[in-house]
Amino acid sequence: MTDFSSFKLLHLSDLHAGMHSQKLLWPNVKEVFFEDLKTLAIGTGPWDAVLFSGDFAQKGAKDEFDEVVSRLQELWGHFKKMGFRPSLICIPGNHDIERPDGKSPTVKVLKRWFENSDIWEDFFSEPVDPYRRTVVESLSNYNRFISELASTGIPLLNSVSGLMPGDQLLAVRNDKVSLGVLGLNSTWLQLSGDDYKGKLALDHRQVHALSPSLGNWCGENHFNIVVTHHPLDWLHQEHVRTWNSEISPPGRFDLHLFGHMHEPFSETVGISGALARASMQAPSLFGMETFSDNKAARIHGYNLLSFEASNEGRQIRIWPRRLLTHKSGQHRFVAETEFLLEDDKFFRIPLAPRTVSAVLSAETAPSTETFEAESEQQTGRDVLAPLNYHLTTSQSHLRVRLGEQQQCAEHLDGERALWLTSEWGLGSDEFIASVLSRSASFPRVYRLDASEYSNKDEYSAAVARKLGCSFAGFCDALETEASLLILDDITTGIDPSPGTLTIEQDIESFVNVIRDACPKLRIVLRALRKPSGNTLPLLVLAPLDEADVKLYVGDHERGDSKLTTIEAIAILFRHTDGYPSRLEARLKELAVVSLEELSSGDGDAASGDKGHADAPAALKYVLGELSSATEKASRRMFDMLQTLIVFPQGAEFGRIKRFNGVHPFHPSDALGLMDRALITVSETPDMGGPDGSASQKILVVPRPIRDYLRTQLAEERLDSLNMRAAALLFGPDWMAGSKDWPTHLDYSSSKCGNADIANASALLIRLFRIHRERPQSRESIAIVSLAASFAAALSSGAHFTSCANFCRDFIALMGPDDNEEKRAHLIRQQAYAMRMLGESERAKELYEEIEDFPFTKDTRQHLLIELALCYKASDGPRAMRYAGEALKINRHNSLGFQAQSIIAEQALADHERTRKLIELEKAARRKRFFIVADNIALILAEQTESDDEASALLANVLGRRGDSFYNQGRAVLELAERKIDAGTPLSHQEVTQLIGCYQFLLNERVPWMLNKCHKLLWHVFSERRDWFNLLTLFRYSSMIWRLRGEEYREEDYLMGLRRILEGAPVAHVRQHKVSHYYLCEIGSSQRHAENRLGA
Repeated sequence: MTDFSSFKLLHLSDLHAGMHSQKLLWPNVKEVFFEDLKTLAIGTGPWDAVLFSGDFAQKGAKDEFDEVVSRLQELWGHFKKMGFRPSLICIPGNHDIERPDGKSPTVKVLKRWFENSDIWEDFFSEPVDPYRRTVVESLSNYNRFISELASTGIPLLNSVSGLMPGDQLLAVRNDKVSLGVLGLNSTWLQLSGDDYKGKLALDHRQVHALSPSLGNWCGENHFNIVVTHHPLDWLHQEHVRTWNSEISPPGRFDLHLFGHMHEPFSETVGISGALARASMQAPSLFGMETFSDNKAARIHGYNLLSFEASNEGRQIRIWPRRLLTHKSGQHRFVAETEFLLEDDKFFRIPLAPRTVSAVLSAETAPSTETFEAESEQQTGRDVLAPLNYHLTTSQSHLRVRLGEQQQCAEHLDGERALWLTSEWGLGSDEFIASVLSRSASFPRVYRLDASEYSNKDEYSAAVARKLGCSFAGFCDALETEASLLILDDITTGIDPSPGTLTIEQDIESFVNVIRDACPKLRIVLRALRKPSGNTLPLLVLAPLDEADVKLYVGDHERGDSKLTTIEAIAILFRHTDGYPSRLEARLKELAVVSLEELSSGDGDAASGDKGHADAPAALKYVLGELSSATEKASRRMFDMLQTLIVFPQGAEFGRIKRFNGVHPFHPSDALGLMDRALITVSETPDMGGPDGSASQKILVVPRPIRDYLRTQLAEERLDSLNMRAAALLFGPDWMAGSKDWPTHLDYSSSKCGNADIANASALLIRLFRIHRERPQSRESIAIVSLAASFAAALSSGAHFTSCANFCRDFIALMGPDDNEEKRAHLIRQQAYAMRMLGESERAKELYEEIEDFPFTKDTRQHLLIELALCYKASDGPRAMRYAGEALKINRHNSLGFQAQSIIAEQALADHERTRKLIELEKAARRKRFFIVADNIALILAEQTESDDEASALLANVLGRRGDSFYNQGRAVLELAERKIDAGTPLSHQEVTQLIGCYQFLLNERVPWMLNKCHKLLWHVFSERRDWFNLLTLFRYSSMIWRLRGEEYREEDYLMGLRRILEGAPVAHVRQHKVSHYYLCEIGSSQRHAENRLGA
C-alpha cells in the first residue's frame, strides 16, 4: 500500500419523498444541495460510493418510489457533470414500509413479537412463514424500486442478500482500499404508526444468513462499517445485548452509520479498556419535525466520510453538512457547527491499527496456484448462501400424488430437469420435498427467482451480480455436492418478439448450460401456467382428489379417524376443492368448530380475516393491477373474473357471456385471464377411446384466487353478483315462487351437469346465509321455498349425492323460525337420497324424525312407502306394516301399487308372489304408473332364470322415453350381466350404455351399482385387451374404493391388469395419464404382500 490511501463515502438518509408539501419545497433544496456537493468535491476529490440509510419514501407507496427514482437519476446526472460515477448502497427505513392492515391477525402477532417467541424459529427458517411473508410483502414496493434502479444506469454494487429485504453484505473497493459493508434491516417490526422505541429487533440470524464467520470476513477488509436505519436505543434491550456481543463486538466494525432521528450526532464509546465503538447519525436530507405548538422545523443535511489509511495509522474524516437559512431568506449548506471541526470543515475519528488478510492489491505477487473461476477470497465464502431454500417434508404430503411423485423422480433421475406447473395453493414445495425424501439423502435445495427472465445472457449476469461472483463461480459452487435448483415463477406463454426465442426455449437453453457444467445438479423449472413448445418433460400438479384428501387428512397431525369417514371427506373436499393450502386452513378451523358447523358454513368463502394475509404477493399484485386499470378491456376482464367467483365449479363461456346484460364478455377476456394465470379451463373427457373428447370447456377460478378475491370485494358487490347468478341458475322469476327452471338447466334431469348442480347448491346456501337472520323477509321465504323445490328436483334426476349434501347443509342453517313444513320436506328428500345411496340406517333415522309431522295425505303416503322400502331387507313385518298403512290412504294411485308390491314380496310364496307381481306390473303400466311398473319389472327380471323373460321385462324399462336414470341404469346392468354370463358379446350400443352408467355413478356413487358396473366394464375391456381404458377404469374405481376403505377390491384387478399390460408397449403405457398411478399401486400391493409374508 502507498503512504496514503482513502475511500470516500457520501452518506444520505431520510429523503421522505411523498411527504406533504415536499414537491413544492424540494426544488429549492435540490438547487443548493447540488451546488454544495460540487463545492465539497472540489476540496475533497471524487467519491467512491453513496450510502443511503433508509426512508427514501414517506408511506412506502409505489408512486413515491417512482419519484425517488427520478430524483436519484437527477443526482447521478449531477455526479456525471462533476466527473465521477459513484456506486449506490442502500437499506430500507420504516417509512419505506407500506403498512399492512393493522387488524390482520399476523400483524397483531408481530406487534407482540417479544411475547410470541414460539413463532421466531419458523419466521427465520421458513421463507413461506406467514409472519415473515407479511414483513416481506410490506416492503414489496421497496424491493421493486431496488430492482428498477438497475435499469436506470445508477450503478448498484453486487452484494450477498439475506433474510430480510435490505440485509446485505458486500466489500467495495477502489484501487487501494477495501470497505466492508454490513447492511441490516432494523425496521421490519415497525409495521404501524405506534411508538417503537426500544421495541425493534435485529436478530443474530439475520447476520448468520449473510456470513456464518463474519469476523473472518471483516478481517479481509481495510475498513468495515455496519449500517442500520435506527440507532441502537430503538432496539429491544435483549437485542442491544445481542448487538454488542454477537453482531458488533469491539473491534469488528470501525463505524456504525444510521439515520432516522433527523439530527446529526456522533459518539465514540470504549468500555473498561475494550476497543472503542464509534457511531454516526446522519441528518435527514429532507426532514420536517412538528412541535407541540404546531410549528414545523425543516432539517436538511448530509455527511461525507473519508476512510483513510497510511503508514501512520487509520482514521475516518467526516464532513458534516447542514442547510441554514440566512436572515435574508437565502438557503445554503454549511458545515454543521454542533461538531468540533478542524478548519471549520471536518472532524476525525482515530481508529486502531488493523492487519488485513488476503486482500488483492496492486502489489500482489503473481499467483502460482491452480487456476479457479474465483479468487481465493471468493472461494472462501459460501456464494450460494443467498439461494438456500428450505423445503419441509410434511407427513401429510408423503402419501398423496404418488403417481406424480414417481414421474417427477424418474425425470429428475433421467433428464435431470423438468417443468413443474402449479397453481397457487397446491403445495408444490411440499410435493418437491416429498419427491426428494424418496432419495437416500436429502440434497441441498437452492431457489432462483426467474420471474424477470428475458434471456440467458442477461439472467446469468444478474445471477452473478446477486451472488457477488462470476457465473462460472456460481456453477462451480453448485457442483460441489448433489443439489436441486428451482428456477421459480417463470413467466410462460408470452409471444416472443420477431426473430427471438420464446421464454421457454431460451430458459431451457440456459438449463442445458448449467446441466452440462454441473453433472450432480437437478433442476425444476416452476411456473404457474403450462409452458408451450417445451422439450423438457412437463408435470402438472392438480388439486388432490378425494382419495388423496382422505390420505392427507389421515396423515395430518390435526387429522383423526372421525375426519376420514366418507361423509367427512366429502365435506372437506367440497370446502377446499382439494387444495392443500385450504385443507390446512380448514383442519385448523376444526380445532374450534365441529365438522357439522364447517359443513353448514360458507364453503365458497375464504376463511380468516379480510386481509387474507396468506395470499401470495404476486397474486395481490396481479389483482391490484387489474382492479385499478382504467382501460375498457382490462375492466371487462376484471368483471369476468368477479362473475366467475360466484360459480365455484366454473361456467361455460356461453353461459356467462351476457351476465352483464348489454355489456357482453368476449373470448379475449377469458384468454387475458388465462395469460395471468387467474383462471383455468377444465374439460370433461369421455371414457371409451384413447383420444377422448371434450364435451364441455369450463372456465374456473382456482379456489385460492376465488377465496382471496371474495375478501377484497364489498358486500354490496357480492350481493349484486349473487342475485344475478340466481336469475341465471333459477330463472328470472325465482323470487316470485316460480319453479320453472331455465331451459338449459333442468335439475330434475339425470343429464344435468354436476358443475351446474354444485354451483346452484352453493349459491342457494350462500343466499340463505345472507338472509336467514330475517326469516320472515321476502328473500328468506323465497329461498327456503326454492331450496325445497331444488332438492325435490335433484331427487327426481337421481342426483342422490348432491341432494343429500345440499339438504344436510341447508337444514343445518335453518333456525326455529324458519318454515317447518319446508324443513320437513328437505329432511324427507335427504332421507330418500340416503336410502338410494345404500345408507338405509341413516335414512331410517331421518324418516323417523319427521314421521309424526302433519304432512298432506299424499306426502304421508310417500313417507310410509319410503319407510317400508328402508325396512324391506332387514325387517319384513315392519315393512309390511308401513306398506299396509300406505294402502289405507289410497290403494289406487301409484303409491298404492307400490305398497301392494312390497306386501306381495314379503307375504307370498315364490309362485304366488311372481303371479301377483306380474299382475301388478301390467296393471301399473296400463294406468301409466311407469316408475312403479319399472320397479316391479326389475324385481321380476332379477328373480327369473329365463334370459328371454328377463329381456322382455327389461325392454319395457329401457324402451320407455323419459329420464329415470336409476331404473334404466339397473336395467342396463342386469341385461349386460346376463349376456356376459351367457358368453354373448355386448353390442357397441350396450357398451356405450354401460360407460354412460359408470360415468353417472362416479358422481352419485350408489355402491352396489358402481361395483357391478365396474365389473362388467372390466370384463369388456379385458376381452378386448383394451389396456388404455382398463387403466382409466382402474384409476377411477380405485379412488372410490379407497374412499370407502375397500382397498382389498384392488388386488384382483391389479393382477389382471398386470397380466394384460405385459403385452402392451411399455412406452405407450407410460405415456398414459394415469399409468403412474397404476405403477404406484402395483408397488404398494407388492410391499403389502411382502409385509404379510414377513409377518
